[in-house]
Amino acid sequence: MKLFKFNRIKALSIILFIETILLFLVLTICYNLYFHYTNTKKMINKTIDCYQYFYNGFIDLARIV
Repeated sequence: MKLFKFNRIKALSIILFIETILLFLVLTICYNLYFHYTNTKKMINKTIDCYQYFYNGFIDLARIV
């Protein structure tokens, strides 16, 4: 006895739909990384600097305590 009874064509169409959405997302990310490289690089550097600032502040607080 099967727990889930799916029509094979319906299941394949759902999988195809999910794959299409994932492919669109991957292509969008690749496009943004390729054509907006400088903006992406600046954003990554700002994020790393922000984490380093909080990490250094935490280390200073730990030294005081």
